[in-house]
Amino acid sequence: MDELLSHLADRPHVLISTGRGLALGSAVAVVVGLFGLVARTGVSAILGMGQPTSTISPSLSDLYPSLWTWWIPETILGAVPYLLLAAVGIKLVLVGRRFRRLFH
Repeated sequence: MDELLSHLADRPHVLISTGRGLALGSAVAVVVGLFGLVARTGVSAILGMGQPTSTISPSLSDLYPSLWTWWIPETILGAVPYLLLAAVGIKLVLVGRRFRRLFH
């Protein structure tokens, strides 16, 4: 553990880059999830006009069968892991900046 901390203290840009990557990737996934929610709501509203008694709510895999949609959060509960990854990424950036300020 001491070797890892000394390695990261010598190279704080590794922490900063990793944290930015985690935060950016999480933000992209959540934004894509919001676009997916808009698509699902729109299709559900259009299908509801044709069948007013039916409450059809298709999933993203139903809407886009040829795309990999397993990584897109479709609910708030699905977005929680991405938000946690974003928080970890922000913390890594802050720690990397502190290391850079203290050791360089």
